[in-house]
Amino acid sequence: MHAYRVSIELMRSYPFSALIMAAMMKADTDNAALLATAFPDLWAELNVRYNSPGGAITESEYQALRRMASKQAEKREALAVAEKGD
Repeated sequence: MHAYRVSIELMRSYPFSALIMAAMMKADTDNAALLATAFPDLWAELNVRYNSPGGAITESEYQALRRMASKQAEKREALAVAEKGD
């Protein structure tokens, strides 16, 4: 019950992406891998920010992450379409 009540407060206070990144940092190896698979763009951003002083990245680094995430999403969509065709 406590975890549920805390989750309600967190939901009201923080953006979804921040909650997912926090879960990634707190997760064990198996769950971190599942989260990375489900949210590859957030996983990439978390890794870049984790290795940057204070988590700060430049606008060009952020835009590069967005482009990379977009390309990965396009690849996932193409694979999903190809799998449906098989």
